[in-house]
Amino acid sequence: MNLKNCFVSVALVAFGMVGCAAHNPAPVAVNAPPPVVAVTPVPVVITTPAVPATPKDPTVTVSGEGWSLSFPNDSWVQLDAPNGALAFVQNDDLHGRVMLMGDGFKGTTAKFSTMVLTGMKESGGKVVSQSTVTINGNQFTYVQTLLGETAIYVWLIAKNNTGYVLMCGAANDPDSETTCNKISSTLHLD
Repeated sequence: MNLKNCFVSVALVAFGMVGCAAHNPAPVAVNAPPPVVAVTPVPVVITTPAVPATPKDPTVTVSGEGWSLSFPNDSWVQLDAPNGALAFVQNDDLHGRVMLMGDGFKGTTAKFSTMVLTGMKESGGKVVSQSTVTINGNQFTYVQTLLGETAIYVWLIAKNNTGYVLMCGAANDPDSETTCNKISSTLHLD
């Protein structure tokens, strides 16, 4: 996989639909009579649990060989990852998506970042800002980007002969940068 071009293609697939609904509606027949629906009254039953429910840990963690990533609440759901992605997680309420990609790369984080960002710029992505950040002992290139009008936050690193790209965006979150930074702070790479 060529991560220079993969970043944009996967980002457009994953984040190009950030503002869209998570599920596709079923096809509707044209000129078909409406379905007949039988209504059966259901008795109302109120029950009280004998023992209070144990509070559920709201954190959702996804992991694979050599990496793990956690999400702040159970509104985040892991989906089948697109080709080339290690993880793909979505929050329907925020229209948020997070994707972690990784592929073989021998070189430095600086070279990897330059390669990925060049591919993004060639495909019409806009870099808003770029800096270096440390997450759990690993030094990443952190990039704020725009794909169309959608802000995407990106963390890039080359480690153990692998280039990793973490992307996060949430169209319905007025503070998506904070949300994405909280999620990125949980990224562990062995």
